[in-house]
Amino acid sequence: MEKNPKKYCEDMLPLVSRTFALGISLLQEPLAIQMGVSYLICRICDTLEDTNTVASEIRSGLLKQASTSLLFPTKRGNLLEEIKKTFPLEQFSGAEYDLLHNIDQVMDVFDSFPDKAREHIQDCVHKMAQGMALTVEREKNNQLHGLEDYKDFAQYCYYVAGTVGELSTKLFCHDRKDISQEIQKELEQREVDFGLGLQMTNILKGIVDDHKRGIVFLPHNLLVQHGLTIESLFHDPEQEACQKMVFSFIEYILPYMDKAVDYTVSIPESHTDIRLFCALPVLFAFRTLRLAKEYPLPLLKGEPLKIKRKEVKDLHLLAEKKCGDNHDLRKLFEKERDF
Repeated sequence: MEKNPKKYCEDMLPLVSRTFALGISLLQEPLAIQMGVSYLICRICDTLEDTNTVASEIRSGLLKQASTSLLFPTKRGNLLEEIKKTFPLEQFSGAEYDLLHNIDQVMDVFDSFPDKAREHIQDCVHKMAQGMALTVEREKNNQLHGLEDYKDFAQYCYYVAGTVGELSTKLFCHDRKDISQEIQKELEQREVDFGLGLQMTNILKGIVDDHKRGIVFLPHNLLVQHGLTIESLFHDPEQEACQKMVFSFIEYILPYMDKAVDYTVSIPESHTDIRLFCALPVLFAFRTLRLAKEYPLPLLKGEPLKIKRKEVKDLHLLAEKKCGDNHDLRKLFEKERDF
Protein backbone atom coordinates (compact mmCIF):
# COMPACT_ATOMS: atom_id res chain seq x y z
CA MET A 1 0.00 0.00 0.00
CA GLU A 2 1.30 3.44 -0.91
CA LYS A 3 2.50 5.48 2.05
CA ASN A 4 0.85 8.74 3.00
CA PRO A 5 3.30 10.41 5.42
CA LYS A 6 1.06 13.35 6.35
CA LYS A 7 -1.84 11.03 7.20
CA TYR A 8 0.51 8.80 9.20
CA CYS A 9 1.56 11.79 11.31
CA GLU A 10 -2.02 12.95 11.82
CA ASP A 11 -3.14 9.43 12.80
CA MET A 12 -0.18 8.90 15.13
CA LEU A 13 -0.62 12.09 17.17
CA PRO A 14 -3.66 10.99 19.23
CA LEU A 15 -2.03 7.59 19.81
CA VAL A 16 1.02 9.10 21.53
CA SER A 17 -0.72 12.06 23.21
CA ARG A 18 -4.47 12.62 23.27
CA THR A 19 -4.13 15.97 25.04
CA PHE A 20 -1.60 17.37 22.60
CA ALA A 21 -3.51 16.01 19.60
CA LEU A 22 -6.60 17.88 20.81
CA GLY A 23 -4.67 21.15 20.82
CA ILE A 24 -3.08 20.49 17.42
CA SER A 25 -6.49 19.87 15.87
CA LEU A 26 -7.50 23.42 16.83
CA LEU A 27 -4.64 25.11 14.95
CA GLN A 28 -4.90 26.43 11.42
CA GLU A 29 -2.63 25.05 8.71
CA PRO A 30 0.30 25.10 8.10
CA LEU A 31 0.97 25.70 11.80
CA ALA A 32 -0.99 22.57 12.78
CA ILE A 33 1.17 20.14 10.80
CA GLN A 34 4.38 21.95 11.80
CA MET A 35 3.53 21.72 15.51
CA GLY A 36 2.26 18.16 15.10
CA VAL A 37 5.41 16.90 13.39
CA SER A 38 7.54 18.81 15.91
CA TYR A 39 5.76 16.98 18.71
CA LEU A 40 6.29 13.60 17.04
CA ILE A 41 10.01 14.32 16.65
CA CYS A 42 10.21 15.29 20.32
CA ARG A 43 8.34 12.10 21.19
CA ILE A 44 10.91 10.08 19.25
CA CYS A 45 13.67 11.61 21.39
CA ASP A 46 11.58 11.05 24.51
CA THR A 47 11.24 7.33 23.75
CA LEU A 48 14.99 7.02 23.22
CA GLU A 49 15.52 8.63 26.62
CA ASP A 50 12.81 6.75 28.54
CA THR A 51 13.27 3.14 27.42
CA ASN A 52 15.69 2.22 30.18
CA THR A 53 15.50 -1.50 29.43
CA VAL A 54 18.08 -0.54 26.78
CA ALA A 55 21.57 0.23 28.12
CA SER A 56 22.14 3.88 28.95
CA GLU A 57 25.28 4.16 26.81
CA ILE A 58 23.33 2.98 23.74
CA ARG A 59 20.47 5.42 24.33
CA SER A 60 22.86 8.28 25.03
CA GLY A 61 24.71 7.53 21.80
CA LEU A 62 21.49 7.48 19.77
CA LEU A 63 20.37 10.78 21.29
CA LYS A 64 23.69 12.43 20.48
CA GLN A 65 23.40 11.21 16.90
CA ALA A 66 19.81 12.43 16.74
CA SER A 67 20.88 15.90 17.88
CA THR A 68 23.09 16.36 14.82
CA SER A 69 21.73 13.92 12.21
CA LEU A 70 18.01 13.20 12.58
CA LEU A 71 16.73 16.34 10.88
CA PHE A 72 19.27 16.39 8.04
CA PRO A 73 18.34 14.20 5.04
CA THR A 74 21.91 13.32 4.02
CA LYS A 75 22.94 12.34 7.55
CA ARG A 76 20.01 10.40 9.01
CA GLY A 77 20.08 7.08 7.12
CA ASN A 78 22.38 5.10 9.43
CA LEU A 79 20.68 6.51 12.53
CA LEU A 80 17.22 5.33 11.42
CA GLU A 81 18.52 1.80 10.81
CA GLU A 82 20.31 1.75 14.16
CA ILE A 83 17.13 2.84 15.97
CA LYS A 84 15.11 0.07 14.30
CA LYS A 85 17.71 -2.54 15.28
CA THR A 86 17.84 -1.29 18.87
CA PHE A 87 14.05 -1.32 19.31
CA PRO A 88 12.74 -4.40 17.41
CA LEU A 89 8.94 -4.55 17.31
CA GLU A 90 9.06 -8.17 18.49
CA GLN A 91 10.44 -6.86 21.77
CA PHE A 92 8.93 -3.37 22.03
CA SER A 93 5.24 -2.78 21.41
CA GLY A 94 3.07 0.31 21.47
CA ALA A 95 2.47 3.42 19.39
CA GLU A 96 5.73 5.07 20.47
CA TYR A 97 7.75 2.15 19.07
CA ASP A 98 5.71 2.03 15.87
CA LEU A 99 6.75 5.68 15.56
CA LEU A 100 10.44 4.71 15.86
CA HIS A 101 9.98 2.32 12.93
CA ASN A 102 8.28 4.98 10.81
CA ILE A 103 10.57 7.94 11.41
CA ASP A 104 11.10 8.13 7.66
CA GLN A 105 7.43 9.09 7.20
CA VAL A 106 7.70 11.83 9.83
CA MET A 107 10.89 13.07 8.16
CA ASP A 108 9.21 13.13 4.74
CA VAL A 109 6.74 15.68 6.10
CA PHE A 110 9.42 17.59 8.01
CA ASP A 111 11.58 17.87 4.88
CA SER A 112 8.68 19.57 3.06
CA PHE A 113 8.54 22.48 5.52
CA PRO A 114 9.90 25.95 4.65
CA ASP A 115 13.58 26.48 5.46
CA LYS A 116 12.93 28.76 8.44
CA ALA A 117 10.45 26.37 10.08
CA ARG A 118 12.93 23.50 9.66
CA GLU A 119 15.71 25.60 11.21
CA HIS A 120 13.57 26.40 14.25
CA ILE A 121 12.74 22.71 14.79
CA GLN A 122 16.37 21.68 14.24
CA ASP A 123 17.50 24.12 16.93
CA CYS A 124 14.96 22.77 19.42
CA VAL A 125 15.77 19.11 18.76
CA HIS A 126 19.53 19.73 18.96
CA LYS A 127 19.21 21.21 22.47
CA MET A 128 16.64 18.65 23.60
CA ALA A 129 18.47 15.54 22.42
CA GLN A 130 21.84 16.77 23.75
CA GLY A 131 20.27 17.48 27.15
CA MET A 132 18.50 14.14 27.24
CA ALA A 133 21.79 12.40 26.42
CA LEU A 134 23.44 14.14 29.37
CA THR A 135 20.61 13.01 31.66
CA VAL A 136 20.79 9.39 30.44
CA GLU A 137 24.55 9.40 31.08
CA ARG A 138 23.83 10.12 34.76
CA GLU A 139 21.96 6.84 35.17
CA LYS A 140 23.56 4.09 37.24
CA ASN A 141 22.56 0.58 36.20
CA ASN A 142 19.98 2.22 33.90
CA GLN A 143 18.32 3.95 36.86
CA LEU A 144 18.16 7.59 37.93
CA HIS A 145 17.71 8.27 41.63
CA GLY A 146 16.66 11.89 41.72
CA LEU A 147 18.14 15.19 40.59
CA GLU A 148 20.54 17.23 42.72
CA ASP A 149 18.44 20.29 43.56
CA TYR A 150 15.84 22.68 42.17
CA LYS A 151 18.36 24.20 39.75
CA ASP A 152 19.25 20.77 38.39
CA PHE A 153 15.56 19.89 38.17
CA ALA A 154 14.74 23.09 36.25
CA GLN A 155 17.66 22.43 33.89
CA TYR A 156 16.34 18.96 33.10
CA CYS A 157 12.86 20.38 32.50
CA TYR A 158 14.40 22.97 30.18
CA TYR A 159 15.94 20.25 28.03
CA VAL A 160 12.68 18.36 27.60
CA ALA A 161 10.08 21.16 27.68
CA GLY A 162 11.61 24.64 27.89
CA THR A 163 13.03 24.04 24.43
CA VAL A 164 9.48 23.31 23.23
CA GLY A 165 8.33 26.63 24.67
CA GLU A 166 11.06 28.36 22.67
CA LEU A 167 10.09 26.48 19.52
CA SER A 168 6.41 27.33 19.97
CA THR A 169 7.12 31.06 19.97
CA LYS A 170 9.30 30.77 16.87
CA LEU A 171 6.72 28.78 14.92
CA PHE A 172 3.84 31.01 16.05
CA CYS A 173 5.68 34.15 14.94
CA HIS A 174 6.91 32.56 11.72
CA ASP A 175 3.34 31.61 10.79
CA ARG A 176 1.60 34.81 11.93
CA LYS A 177 3.50 37.72 10.44
CA ASP A 178 1.30 40.27 12.22
CA ILE A 179 2.72 39.33 15.64
CA SER A 180 4.87 42.36 16.39
CA GLN A 181 8.47 42.26 17.60
CA GLU A 182 7.31 43.76 20.89
CA ILE A 183 4.83 40.93 21.47
CA GLN A 184 7.42 38.38 20.36
CA LYS A 185 9.80 39.70 23.04
CA GLU A 186 7.05 39.34 25.66
CA LEU A 187 6.51 35.75 24.58
CA GLU A 188 10.24 35.03 24.63
CA GLN A 189 10.46 36.24 28.24
CA ARG A 190 7.86 33.64 29.29
CA GLU A 191 8.25 30.79 26.80
CA VAL A 192 10.62 28.67 28.89
CA ASP A 193 8.48 28.92 32.02
CA PHE A 194 5.44 27.98 29.92
CA GLY A 195 7.13 24.69 29.04
CA LEU A 196 8.57 24.14 32.52
CA GLY A 197 5.26 24.56 34.33
CA LEU A 198 3.57 21.95 32.16
CA GLN A 199 6.50 19.52 32.40
CA MET A 200 6.82 19.83 36.18
CA THR A 201 3.11 19.08 36.52
CA ASN A 202 3.56 15.97 34.37
CA ILE A 203 6.48 14.85 36.55
CA LEU A 204 4.35 15.21 39.69
CA LYS A 205 1.49 13.34 38.01
CA GLY A 206 3.77 10.49 36.90
CA ILE A 207 5.90 10.24 40.03
CA VAL A 208 4.98 6.62 40.85
CA ASP A 209 5.03 5.32 37.27
CA ASP A 210 8.51 6.81 36.80
CA HIS A 211 9.70 5.22 40.04
CA LYS A 212 8.41 1.80 38.96
CA ARG A 213 10.77 1.90 35.99
CA GLY A 214 13.67 3.04 38.18
CA ILE A 215 13.60 6.74 37.36
CA VAL A 216 13.04 9.58 39.85
CA PHE A 217 13.15 13.20 38.70
CA LEU A 218 12.43 14.81 42.09
CA PRO A 219 15.10 17.22 43.38
CA HIS A 220 16.90 15.86 46.44
CA ASN A 221 16.57 19.09 48.39
CA LEU A 222 12.77 18.84 48.15
CA LEU A 223 12.97 15.46 49.86
CA VAL A 224 15.55 16.61 52.44
CA GLN A 225 13.32 19.58 53.29
CA HIS A 226 10.75 17.08 54.58
CA GLY A 227 13.17 14.58 56.12
CA LEU A 228 12.58 12.07 53.34
CA THR A 229 14.63 9.86 51.06
CA ILE A 230 13.47 8.30 47.81
CA GLU A 231 13.21 4.97 49.63
CA SER A 232 11.10 6.30 52.52
CA LEU A 233 8.84 8.28 50.18
CA PHE A 234 7.75 5.22 48.23
CA HIS A 235 8.01 2.68 51.07
CA ASP A 236 5.62 4.52 53.39
CA PRO A 237 3.65 7.19 51.49
CA GLU A 238 1.15 7.48 54.34
CA GLN A 239 3.66 9.50 56.37
CA GLU A 240 2.49 13.07 56.86
CA ALA A 241 5.88 14.26 55.57
CA CYS A 242 5.21 12.63 52.19
CA GLN A 243 1.97 14.49 51.71
CA LYS A 244 3.58 17.75 52.84
CA MET A 245 6.27 17.14 50.22
CA VAL A 246 3.55 17.01 47.55
CA PHE A 247 2.13 20.32 48.79
CA SER A 248 5.60 21.93 48.69
CA PHE A 249 6.16 20.64 45.17
CA ILE A 250 2.85 22.14 44.04
CA GLU A 251 3.82 25.51 45.55
CA TYR A 252 7.13 25.33 43.67
CA ILE A 253 5.34 24.64 40.37
CA LEU A 254 2.65 27.33 40.61
CA PRO A 255 4.86 30.39 39.80
CA TYR A 256 5.87 28.65 36.57
CA MET A 257 2.20 28.08 35.80
CA ASP A 258 1.51 31.77 36.42
CA LYS A 259 4.09 32.59 33.75
CA ALA A 260 2.36 30.07 31.47
CA VAL A 261 -0.84 32.08 31.92
CA ASP A 262 1.04 35.29 31.07
CA TYR A 263 2.50 33.62 27.99
CA THR A 264 -0.94 32.59 26.75
CA VAL A 265 -2.58 35.99 27.20
CA SER A 266 0.40 37.70 25.52
CA ILE A 267 -0.64 36.09 22.23
CA PRO A 268 -2.81 38.58 20.29
CA GLU A 269 -6.52 38.09 20.95
CA SER A 270 -7.19 37.74 17.22
CA HIS A 271 -5.22 34.47 17.09
CA THR A 272 -7.80 32.43 18.97
CA ASP A 273 -6.54 29.10 17.63
CA ILE A 274 -3.05 29.62 19.10
CA ARG A 275 -4.45 30.98 22.36
CA LEU A 276 -6.72 27.94 22.71
CA PHE A 277 -3.84 25.61 21.84
CA CYS A 278 -1.86 27.12 24.75
CA ALA A 279 -4.77 27.63 27.16
CA LEU A 280 -6.03 24.05 27.24
CA PRO A 281 -2.86 22.36 28.61
CA VAL A 282 -2.51 25.18 31.15
CA LEU A 283 -6.08 24.66 32.35
CA PHE A 284 -5.59 20.88 32.47
CA ALA A 285 -2.37 21.37 34.45
CA PHE A 286 -4.13 23.56 37.03
CA ARG A 287 -6.85 20.92 37.35
CA THR A 288 -4.20 18.21 37.80
CA LEU A 289 -2.44 20.23 40.51
CA ARG A 290 -5.77 20.72 42.25
CA LEU A 291 -6.35 16.95 42.23
CA ALA A 292 -2.83 16.35 43.57
CA LYS A 293 -3.48 18.74 46.45
CA GLU A 294 -6.85 17.13 47.23
CA TYR A 295 -5.61 13.54 46.89
CA PRO A 296 -1.88 13.42 47.73
CA LEU A 297 -2.00 9.92 49.22
CA PRO A 298 -3.71 8.26 46.22
CA LEU A 299 -1.16 10.06 44.00
CA LEU A 300 1.74 8.61 46.01
CA LYS A 301 0.15 5.16 45.92
CA GLY A 302 0.06 5.26 42.14
CA GLU A 303 -3.61 5.95 41.56
CA PRO A 304 -3.97 8.01 38.37
CA LEU A 305 -4.93 11.68 38.66
CA LYS A 306 -7.47 11.62 35.88
CA ILE A 307 -9.54 14.58 34.82
CA LYS A 308 -12.98 13.23 33.95
CA ARG A 309 -13.95 13.28 30.30
CA LYS A 310 -16.89 15.61 31.02
CA GLU A 311 -14.56 18.02 32.84
CA VAL A 312 -12.22 18.04 29.85
CA LYS A 313 -15.14 18.81 27.56
CA ASP A 314 -16.46 21.55 29.87
CA LEU A 315 -13.03 23.18 30.17
CA HIS A 316 -12.64 23.04 26.40
CA LEU A 317 -15.99 24.75 25.84
CA LEU A 318 -15.25 27.42 28.44
CA ALA A 319 -11.80 28.12 27.02
CA GLU A 320 -13.19 28.30 23.50
CA LYS A 321 -15.78 30.80 24.65
CA LYS A 322 -13.35 33.01 26.57
CA CYS A 323 -10.04 32.73 24.72
CA GLY A 324 -10.69 35.76 22.50
CA ASP A 325 -10.74 38.18 25.45
CA ASN A 326 -7.85 38.63 27.89
CA HIS A 327 -10.04 39.65 30.83
CA ASP A 328 -12.34 36.64 30.45
CA LEU A 329 -9.48 34.23 29.87
CA ARG A 330 -7.57 35.45 32.93
CA LYS A 331 -10.71 35.03 35.03
CA LEU A 332 -10.97 31.43 33.86
CA PHE A 333 -7.32 30.78 34.74
CA GLU A 334 -7.79 32.40 38.16
CA LYS A 335 -10.79 30.19 38.87
CA GLU A 336 -8.81 27.05 38.02
CA ARG A 337 -5.83 28.20 40.10
CA ASP A 338 -7.96 28.85 43.19
CA PHE A 339 -7.31 25.75 45.28
